[in-house]
Amino acid sequence: MNDLANGIAAIGVELTTAPAAIDPPTVDIAVEGASRDLNPIVRDEAYRITGEALRNAVKHAQARHVTVTIHYEPRQLRRW
Repeated sequence: MNDLANGIAAIGVELTTAPAAIDPPTVDIAVEGASRDLNPIVRDEAYRITGEALRNAVKHAQARHVTVTIHYEPRQLRRW
């Protein structure tokens, strides 16, 4: 399975364990609905967009806690 949540969680680990992270943020990943295989193009694009949003939240907004929710529905995928 091409698990989007695991890929995004890896970005969270990267952000919270970076050597420069003196006071690292907390990154939580929540999945709603049944995870399923995605078209690789869709999965990669969602991964890149979410990764950039996480990095921006930590770097520019100096977020201390970020939660990413991946919501699977029968005919769509949402993340926020």
